[in-house]
Amino acid sequence: MKTIFIISSKSRNEYADLKKEIISIYSKADLEFEIYTTENKNSIKEITRKYSDKECIIYVCGGDGSLNEAASELVNKKAALGLIPLGTANDFSKNFDYSKFSLDDTLNPVVKTCDIIQLNDMFCINILSFGLDTIALSNTYKVLEKFPFLKAKAYPFGILRSIFKPFALHLDIELNLRDGKIYKADDLFTLGAVCNGSYYGDGFNPSPNSRVDDGILEVVLVKKLNLINILKILPSYKKGLHLKYPQIDILEVESGTIKSNDTILSNVNGEIFETKQIDFKILKSAIKFVYLGGL
Repeated sequence: MKTIFIISSKSRNEYADLKKEIISIYSKADLEFEIYTTENKNSIKEITRKYSDKECIIYVCGGDGSLNEAASELVNKKAALGLIPLGTANDFSKNFDYSKFSLDDTLNPVVKTCDIIQLNDMFCINILSFGLDTIALSNTYKVLEKFPFLKAKAYPFGILRSIFKPFALHLDIELNLRDGKIYKADDLFTLGAVCNGSYYGDGFNPSPNSRVDDGILEVVLVKKLNLINILKILPSYKKGLHLKYPQIDILEVESGTIKSNDTILSNVNGEIFETKQIDFKILKSAIKFVYLGGL
């Protein structure tokens, strides 16, 4: 089976010898492989699409955004997707154990399946979020424009620029729950997340019980919080210890609709977008995925 490596150009300088290591290992193993380095914003999608209907493995060597671009092209396709985490936050990789990862692990891949979220006209392999956390992400990008050397360390500064301006968005929510019941809410919310994986925002853990292969999404809804409650809950939200707070609901969901008369500032794997309605559902076992670090 042929192995494809797509190295994100954003990672190229830091991991300059990755290409040499791949060539060395795969040549010694006498295995068929190809290496690509992204050249423009469409490179990952174009390369993935080229191989999507072939029996092969495509390793994305980059971050969460790069992984999601490839995953979006591999829904119900023949090719399997793998991740070599070389991004800034690498949140999706935290669903696995990469602590002992080496490139040799790719020689004997364990291919299983992975769920993915379909929302509006896009896909999300990890977490869709909206509200205050996306405002914090937007502010993080502004910090990085001025201080790019901060990298992942910019996120706390983005949070600090956001939490002192009270935020709540009126949302009309209808969710189809795992048990067949329907959840409805018409209220003010500070933030929310639709989770396939557990981690986002450089290690925040909104959904500690999520698994990427269980056929269920977890929706986290945080009702309107004042500054005192934000400061109280935020450290627990970071560690996945927030489920005890009455202002937070977490629900096992198969599909749903979230809408507002106002603009919902949202993000998928770091890509920010605006909408007034989010329609989403889980696509079970829709991706063939290489489990390099187990679950």
